[in-house]
Amino acid sequence: RAATVSSKARAPQLTSADVTPGQGAGSPKWPEIHDRCLAMGVKTVDAADLPFLVSDPRRAILVDVRQTIEFDEWRVPPAVNVPY
Repeated sequence: RAATVSSKARAPQLTSADVTPGQGAGSPKWPEIHDRCLAMGVKTVDAADLPFLVSDPRRAILVDVRQTIEFDEWRVPPAVNVPY
């Protein structure tokens, strides 16, 4: 019988330290994204107002644009991850 050898090595577990946002081909940089959001009417809020705003999803939705790997490590509930 022939022995089977797998050539597939396990990929190393990545952490947020391994992620550099906005570095992919064609990926916009944060200032450009921020400007587009403001132009579309997206508003910024003070951190002190956040708990009240997100307590009811009809009022506001907290969108976390970090990469999924970073979002999985920690997040502010009830944030929704929409990585850019």
